[in-house]
Amino acid sequence: MIKKVIIIFILLSLFRVFQNCKENFNTILEITSNSFEKDKLITQKHACLEKGGSDIIPHLYCKHPKNNKVHSYALIIEDTDSPHERDTNWTHWVVPNLGIIPDINGNISSEFTINSTESFDYMNHTIGDDQRSITQGLNSWDIVGYRGMCPPKNIIHNYKVSIYALDNKIEDCENCTRNSLINKMNGHILYSGATNFKFQSNK
Repeated sequence: MIKKVIIIFILLSLFRVFQNCKENFNTILEITSNSFEKDKLITQKHACLEKGGSDIIPHLYCKHPKNNKVHSYALIIEDTDSPHERDTNWTHWVVPNLGIIPDINGNISSEFTINSTESFDYMNHTIGDDQRSITQGLNSWDIVGYRGMCPPKNIIHNYKVSIYALDNKIEDCENCTRNSLINKMNGHILYSGATNFKFQSNK
Protein backbone atom coordinates (compact mmCIF):
# COMPACT_ATOMS: atom_id res chain seq x y z
CA MET A 1 0.00 0.00 0.00
CA ILE A 2 2.81 2.38 0.96
CA LYS A 3 4.59 1.58 -2.32
CA LYS A 4 1.46 2.45 -4.28
CA VAL A 5 1.15 5.79 -2.47
CA ILE A 6 4.82 6.58 -3.20
CA ILE A 7 4.38 5.70 -6.89
CA ILE A 8 1.26 7.88 -7.17
CA PHE A 9 3.10 10.77 -5.48
CA ILE A 10 6.04 10.44 -7.91
CA LEU A 11 3.71 10.34 -10.91
CA LEU A 12 1.84 13.43 -9.72
CA SER A 13 5.13 15.26 -9.19
CA LEU A 14 6.32 14.37 -12.69
CA PHE A 15 2.99 15.52 -14.12
CA ARG A 16 3.36 18.92 -12.40
CA VAL A 17 6.89 19.29 -13.76
CA PHE A 18 5.66 18.45 -17.26
CA GLN A 19 2.83 20.98 -16.99
CA ASN A 20 5.22 23.70 -15.84
CA CYS A 21 7.57 22.96 -18.73
CA LYS A 22 4.67 23.02 -21.17
CA GLU A 23 3.40 26.34 -19.82
CA ASN A 24 6.87 27.92 -19.95
CA PHE A 25 7.69 26.60 -23.43
CA ASN A 26 5.76 29.25 -25.33
CA THR A 27 6.95 32.23 -23.25
CA ILE A 28 10.68 32.15 -24.05
CA LEU A 29 10.79 35.05 -26.51
CA GLU A 30 12.74 38.21 -25.75
CA ILE A 31 11.76 41.63 -27.13
CA THR A 32 13.94 44.73 -26.81
CA SER A 33 13.95 48.10 -28.57
CA ASN A 34 16.19 51.05 -29.38
CA SER A 35 13.05 53.21 -29.51
CA PHE A 36 12.06 52.80 -25.87
CA GLU A 37 13.12 51.31 -22.55
CA LYS A 38 10.77 48.82 -20.96
CA ASP A 39 8.01 50.61 -19.00
CA LYS A 40 9.47 54.03 -19.94
CA LEU A 41 8.11 56.82 -22.17
CA ILE A 42 8.53 56.46 -25.92
CA THR A 43 9.51 59.51 -28.01
CA GLN A 44 7.05 61.83 -29.76
CA LYS A 45 7.86 60.73 -33.32
CA HIS A 46 6.18 57.35 -32.76
CA ALA A 47 2.86 59.03 -31.91
CA CYS A 48 -0.02 59.75 -34.28
CA LEU A 49 -0.11 62.88 -36.43
CA GLU A 50 -2.84 64.44 -34.29
CA LYS A 51 -0.49 64.38 -31.29
CA GLY A 52 2.44 65.91 -33.15
CA GLY A 53 4.02 62.58 -34.08
CA SER A 54 4.96 61.05 -37.42
CA ASP A 55 3.50 57.51 -37.16
CA ILE A 56 7.02 56.07 -37.03
CA ILE A 57 7.10 52.32 -36.37
CA PRO A 58 9.34 51.64 -33.33
CA HIS A 59 12.51 49.58 -33.60
CA LEU A 60 11.99 46.02 -32.33
CA TYR A 61 14.48 43.21 -31.77
CA CYS A 62 13.25 39.68 -31.13
CA LYS A 63 15.16 36.59 -30.02
CA HIS A 64 14.00 33.05 -29.17
CA PRO A 65 15.49 29.52 -28.95
CA LYS A 66 16.57 27.94 -32.23
CA ASN A 67 13.71 25.96 -33.71
CA ASN A 68 13.23 25.06 -37.38
CA LYS A 69 9.53 24.47 -36.70
CA VAL A 70 8.99 28.25 -36.71
CA HIS A 71 7.14 29.08 -39.96
CA SER A 72 6.21 32.72 -39.32
CA TYR A 73 5.77 35.45 -36.72
CA ALA A 74 2.83 37.62 -35.70
CA LEU A 75 2.81 40.94 -33.86
CA ILE A 76 0.37 43.17 -31.98
CA ILE A 77 0.87 46.65 -30.50
CA GLU A 78 -2.03 47.80 -28.31
CA ASP A 79 -3.02 50.47 -25.79
CA THR A 80 -3.93 48.58 -22.62
CA ASP A 81 -5.56 51.69 -21.15
CA SER A 82 -8.04 52.17 -24.01
CA PRO A 83 -10.84 49.59 -24.27
CA HIS A 84 -12.22 48.81 -27.72
CA GLU A 85 -15.44 46.92 -28.42
CA ARG A 86 -14.13 44.86 -31.33
CA ASP A 87 -10.42 44.66 -30.48
CA THR A 88 -10.62 44.49 -26.65
CA ASN A 89 -7.82 47.06 -26.43
CA TRP A 90 -7.25 49.94 -28.85
CA THR A 91 -4.84 48.39 -31.32
CA HIS A 92 -2.14 50.31 -33.20
CA TRP A 93 -0.55 47.56 -35.29
CA VAL A 94 -1.64 44.08 -36.29
CA VAL A 95 0.79 41.87 -38.22
CA PRO A 96 -0.65 38.40 -38.91
CA ASN A 97 2.38 37.35 -40.91
CA LEU A 98 6.02 38.33 -40.62
CA GLY A 99 8.05 35.99 -42.79
CA ILE A 100 11.02 33.80 -41.93
CA ILE A 101 14.29 33.81 -43.86
CA PRO A 102 16.07 30.41 -43.83
CA ASP A 103 19.83 30.23 -44.40
CA ILE A 104 21.39 28.17 -47.20
CA ASN A 105 20.99 25.03 -45.08
CA GLY A 106 17.31 25.70 -44.42
CA ASN A 107 17.83 26.69 -40.78
CA ILE A 108 15.64 29.41 -39.30
CA SER A 109 17.35 32.31 -37.57
CA SER A 110 16.45 32.64 -33.89
CA GLU A 111 16.41 36.44 -34.05
CA PHE A 112 15.19 39.29 -36.23
CA THR A 113 14.98 43.08 -36.22
CA ILE A 114 12.29 45.48 -37.36
CA ASN A 115 14.00 48.81 -37.93
CA SER A 116 12.28 52.05 -36.97
CA THR A 117 10.61 53.25 -40.16
CA GLU A 118 7.72 55.29 -41.52
CA SER A 119 4.40 53.49 -41.48
CA PHE A 120 2.97 52.19 -44.75
CA ASP A 121 -0.53 51.17 -45.75
CA TYR A 122 0.29 48.21 -48.00
CA MET A 123 -1.30 44.98 -46.83
CA ASN A 124 1.61 42.97 -48.26
CA HIS A 125 5.08 44.48 -48.25
CA THR A 126 8.66 43.93 -47.05
CA ILE A 127 10.37 45.39 -44.00
CA GLY A 128 13.86 45.55 -42.48
CA ASP A 129 17.37 45.30 -43.88
CA ASP A 130 16.72 41.67 -44.84
CA GLN A 131 13.54 42.64 -46.74
CA ARG A 132 11.42 40.26 -44.72
CA SER A 133 7.88 39.77 -46.06
CA ILE A 134 5.11 41.29 -43.97
CA THR A 135 1.31 41.15 -44.07
CA GLN A 136 -0.50 43.87 -42.12
CA GLY A 137 -3.97 43.75 -40.66
CA LEU A 138 -6.45 46.39 -39.51
CA ASN A 139 -5.76 48.64 -36.55
CA SER A 140 -8.59 50.09 -34.44
CA TRP A 141 -8.99 52.98 -36.90
CA ASP A 142 -9.94 50.32 -39.50
CA ILE A 143 -6.80 51.24 -41.43
CA VAL A 144 -4.19 48.79 -42.70
CA GLY A 145 -0.79 49.26 -41.07
CA TYR A 146 0.70 51.01 -38.06
CA ARG A 147 -0.72 54.15 -36.48
CA GLY A 148 0.99 55.85 -33.57
CA MET A 149 -0.11 56.52 -30.01
CA CYS A 150 -3.05 58.93 -29.58
CA PRO A 151 -4.00 59.18 -25.89
CA PRO A 152 -5.93 62.10 -24.39
CA LYS A 153 -3.89 65.19 -23.51
CA ASN A 154 -1.57 64.94 -20.48
CA ILE A 155 -2.64 61.38 -19.60
CA ILE A 156 -0.01 58.64 -19.57
CA HIS A 157 -1.12 55.48 -21.38
CA ASN A 158 0.52 52.06 -21.30
CA TYR A 159 1.26 50.12 -24.47
CA LYS A 160 2.01 46.45 -24.98
CA VAL A 161 4.07 44.89 -27.77
CA SER A 162 3.47 41.16 -28.28
CA ILE A 163 5.36 38.92 -30.72
CA TYR A 164 4.51 35.29 -31.47
CA ALA A 165 6.57 32.60 -33.20
CA LEU A 166 4.16 30.26 -34.98
CA ASP A 167 4.36 26.73 -36.37
CA ASN A 168 2.24 27.80 -39.36
CA LYS A 169 1.63 30.82 -41.56
CA ILE A 170 -1.57 32.84 -41.09
CA GLU A 171 -2.88 33.19 -44.64
CA ASP A 172 -6.67 33.15 -44.30
CA CYS A 173 -7.13 36.33 -42.27
CA GLU A 174 -7.93 39.11 -44.74
CA ASN A 175 -8.30 42.50 -43.02
CA CYS A 176 -7.14 40.75 -39.87
CA THR A 177 -8.02 42.42 -36.56
CA ARG A 178 -6.41 41.88 -33.16
CA ASN A 179 -8.97 39.36 -31.91
CA SER A 180 -9.33 37.49 -35.20
CA LEU A 181 -5.53 37.07 -35.26
CA ILE A 182 -5.49 35.79 -31.68
CA ASN A 183 -8.17 33.24 -32.59
CA LYS A 184 -6.23 32.15 -35.70
CA MET A 185 -3.04 31.65 -33.66
CA ASN A 186 -4.71 29.38 -31.13
CA GLY A 187 -2.80 26.08 -30.96
CA HIS A 188 0.04 27.31 -33.19
CA ILE A 189 2.18 29.41 -30.82
CA LEU A 190 5.67 27.98 -30.26
CA TYR A 191 7.08 31.01 -28.44
CA SER A 192 5.63 34.31 -27.31
CA GLY A 193 6.88 37.37 -25.52
CA ALA A 194 5.82 40.89 -24.63
CA THR A 195 7.25 44.21 -23.58
CA ASN A 196 5.73 47.53 -22.54
CA PHE A 197 6.22 51.25 -22.96
CA LYS A 198 4.36 54.45 -22.07
CA PHE A 199 3.38 57.62 -23.89
CA GLN A 200 2.08 61.01 -22.79
CA SER A 201 0.95 63.79 -25.13
CA ASN A 202 0.78 67.51 -24.42
CA LYS A 203 -1.71 67.98 -27.26
